[in-house]
Amino acid sequence: MSYWQVIFLQSKVNDPQYDGDELPHQYWKWPRGTWFQERLRYVRGTQRQIFQRIEPRSLEAALVGL
Repeated sequence: MSYWQVIFLQSKVNDPQYDGDELPHQYWKWPRGTWFQERLRYVRGTQRQIFQRIEPRSLEAALVGL
C-alpha cells in the first residue's frame, strides 16, 4: 500500500477511527524579553518623544498635508 493510500484510508471522509480532533492541547505563552520586543519598545518610546516635542498645530498640518 502506498503512502497516499494510507493517508486517504485514514481520512475523516472515509469514516475511520480518527482522533485528530482529540489531540492534547498545548498551552504556551508568547516569548518575552526578546531583542525584537526591546527594539520595538525603544523605537516607540523615541517616536513618542519626537511627537511630544512637535507643536500640535504643526503636527496636524503635517498629517493633513498642509
